[in-house]
Amino acid sequence: MLQHLLSISFDLAVASVAAAVAPFEQKMCFYQVKCDGKSKWDPPSVKTSIGLWDLGAEPKGKLEFSFTCEPFEYKKEAAKLAKEA
Repeated sequence: MLQHLLSISFDLAVASVAAAVAPFEQKMCFYQVKCDGKSKWDPPSVKTSIGLWDLGAEPKGKLEFSFTCEPFEYKKEAAKLAKEA
């Protein structure tokens, strides 16, 4: 599943830069990321020779996040909800 989300986010980021309307980085598609309880995680940026994203030698642990295809809209909506709370 993570491989697919990484590919989707990469394609969206590339398309956003090409469109030059609202460019964004791949990692902006991932929100509230926690890796083993720590809030620091950057998506892998290298693919293996068979086309999969390189997750490291032995990826392990728990990765939690929210994913969006519209990072700017997600951020606006999150701010709006926070204001209403």
